[in-house]
Amino acid sequence: KHLNPSRPDYLFLDSFHSYEFGRFYTTELFPAMGGGHLPVSLHDVYNPGFWNDKVTGRSSAYPDWMPNEEGLVVIDWLKDQPHVCGVYTLAKSRTDEQVKLHTDIRAIREGILGAGTGIRGVDGLDPTLYFELNC
Repeated sequence: KHLNPSRPDYLFLDSFHSYEFGRFYTTELFPAMGGGHLPVSLHDVYNPGFWNDKVTGRSSAYPDWMPNEEGLVVIDWLKDQPHVCGVYTLAKSRTDEQVKLHTDIRAIREGILGAGTGIRGVDGLDPTLYFELNC
């Protein structure tokens, strides 16, 4: 439970995707990152392959377009933070605008890297949630 007092320039998080990790981020880690601007990446928030690391696959209760258990905790926290900016993802979504953006960026990616260049078999560009703290 002791956080390193040195502050990173960029925070990339990939963990055991659970409610508990989401709570750790929002109650301990993010508040400890005071000071200047800090870009953050939270991996697998929109991975359609699992709800959390204990439950693989999705059901009608947790469709593949919605964030996973860990991501829901973080997103709920983000919406109430006045000093957070730049929240986005390239993952699929239900909104028409996000589906078009996803499709356009996927076409660009496949044009550069070749067809079928998904991330570890995930049908999508990137299941990561990006945001910035202390804006």
